[in-house]
Amino acid sequence: MKKFYSIFAMAAMCTAVYAQSSVASRQFAENQKPTAKFSLNNLPKLSELKKANHLQKRAAQKRIGTPTVKTPIYDQPAGKLHDETYRLSYGIYYDANFGHWLTDVDGQKASWVEGDDGKVYLKNPFSTYPTNTWLTATRGQGDTLNVDLPQAIYHENYTDFFGNPAELTAYAVRMKYAGNSGIYDNDCQRIQYVLRGDSLIKVDEDYSLIGLCGDYGDWYGYADWKTAIGPMTDKIVTPESVETAQPYTIEYDYHDSYMETDERLRYPCKVLFDGDDVYINGLSKNPTDGWAKGTLNKDGQFIFKGQQYIGYDKKNGRYIYFEPIYYKEYTNEDGTTGDSIYVADEIAFTFNADDQTFRSDKILSTNYGHYTINTDKEYPNAYFSFWDQQISAPKDPVFTELYDYNPDDWGTGNFMFRLSNYSEDGYYLNEANCYYNVFLDGEKYTYKADEYQKLPYDITDIPYTFTDKWNIFIFGTQRNLYFNGADWKTVGVQCFYRDEDGKEYRSHRVTAKLKKDETGIEIVTDDADGSATYFDLSGRTVNKPTHGVYLKTVTGKDGSRHTTKMVVK
Repeated sequence: MKKFYSIFAMAAMCTAVYAQSSVASRQFAENQKPTAKFSLNNLPKLSELKKANHLQKRAAQKRIGTPTVKTPIYDQPAGKLHDETYRLSYGIYYDANFGHWLTDVDGQKASWVEGDDGKVYLKNPFSTYPTNTWLTATRGQGDTLNVDLPQAIYHENYTDFFGNPAELTAYAVRMKYAGNSGIYDNDCQRIQYVLRGDSLIKVDEDYSLIGLCGDYGDWYGYADWKTAIGPMTDKIVTPESVETAQPYTIEYDYHDSYMETDERLRYPCKVLFDGDDVYINGLSKNPTDGWAKGTLNKDGQFIFKGQQYIGYDKKNGRYIYFEPIYYKEYTNEDGTTGDSIYVADEIAFTFNADDQTFRSDKILSTNYGHYTINTDKEYPNAYFSFWDQQISAPKDPVFTELYDYNPDDWGTGNFMFRLSNYSEDGYYLNEANCYYNVFLDGEKYTYKADEYQKLPYDITDIPYTFTDKWNIFIFGTQRNLYFNGADWKTVGVQCFYRDEDGKEYRSHRVTAKLKKDETGIEIVTDDADGSATYFDLSGRTVNKPTHGVYLKTVTGKDGSRHTTKMVVK
């Protein structure tokens, strides 16, 4: 990436500090407590944090100073807009499970305006919590911009605990960070940026933070420490003619440390061959326009260089790069070990010209930003092959665990099952067209947003790819769903494929009973006249179960299916 003029100090910090700190921060996370990667998806409303009492209170309960901007600015100010920009920040975000975390936020697009009124305006001053409002700065001496705080930056109408209408205004304020908390700075409420050419850089003065606070300096858990914004100069690569692109899939290893599972997963993409060059599109979680380019060498390998810009992820507001990576073990002072992540210069794929497949035993990834390591997707031991697209019903789901309603444990029940991206006749199905329904006591169930916290909307037909990370979880092919209510006796799941015309191709409905015996093994009543099929916990068919845990599915004469978890000693 061509480094922007006047952002060299930040870039130098990235190459020198991040080369070490990205490893150090990963080691810290590995050794302290697990946390999800920072994401702008599913951020809580500030009213949710207020009602949940997650705010960090000031010691002295006094109102903050008089705001210099009393109402948030939502409309773009008149003036010269700088929109094709690249932001690198070091900020703090709030995680509901683990509290406050310091994180680098690399590869964001940031808008700022040189106003017709002589002021400068910055949109979304918090890299970890977009407010879609504008911060106001006035010109000081030389290239200095003064931001006098507090400034109203966020407003929300909501319903309080008692069902009454309420409103909330949050402010951008200057803060100090002490004792794992953001503290309102009573001594100074000014932060500064410098404007040099097309670059905007926050001045790092005494580790000052720009934080998101309430009327009394109560901190919502979001703040920025370092920020540098410059012009985005990288361009995507696009083949001359994309019409010849072919449907492919990438098959790769997947390990889930939480569920202790190892699987091979597949993901759809597009591949285009052009002489000795090959182009790949569709590697990131969310669609981008760019292609990663590889070139065939004399040894029959496609060589892909790292740090290829492949497009802008509109959903996350981040630039995505094609990035080969590798892990290296480290040892702590106490003798425990972990893995550090590093960037490789390139990745090689062995090409089979007969069937036009190519594979690598290394790891390719898509990464948020250019300077720091924050992977979007990782593909260890990747194998690319042509995708013979077919339309069919997915394989039946397979229950793995069931837990009845427990008023003493979160007040919910939950069940786990595996989904397959394959049809019964072995064709890989496009996950984007696959859904499933949940049945409680035989009735199709709708998860309703007003009954399930953090669910963004009512949902009945649940996409394979959907998770709210609170009620519905994804772990590879496994799903973990929670449900409310104590009186349910059975739970069922049915998968289906929906084509472009809306026609649905459904699997059998698989049903299990929410009941346990003394050993904790789930009990499902078998149909005595039905035929039984056995599966291991990975979903593979087993002809004769031996020692271990298996799933027994009985198909009744009426076509219904019941699954039992069984232990063979």
